[in-house]
Amino acid sequence: MPLRRAPAHRRPEIAGTNRAVTAAVPVRERETKASPAYESNDAQGIVIIEITVDAQGRVQNTAFHPQGSTTQDARLLDAALQAARQARFSPSEANAVQTGTITYVFRLQ
Repeated sequence: MPLRRAPAHRRPEIAGTNRAVTAAVPVRERETKASPAYESNDAQGIVIIEITVDAQGRVQNTAFHPQGSTTQDARLLDAALQAARQARFSPSEANAVQTGTITYVFRLQ
């Protein structure tokens, strides 16, 4: 199944840090993008979160995915996990439950 990536123009820049967010769940459109709440000017990196999405498009489970992540900073992990739990995807009748990833890129400005 093809994975979809958010266009560059949809990646947010928020208060002192540039956080790019991409989501890959097979054959689903992301309906709600939650940006991580994060207050620090000394940590940056890529955090990949594994997600499980139900038939209604709600994220049911989240977990840190160390492969491909470039940081294990607890503040970044917590912010990414909380944002991933708030993400919503389009409903799917074909597959009741799907798994995928959301990639958060935290950059200092």
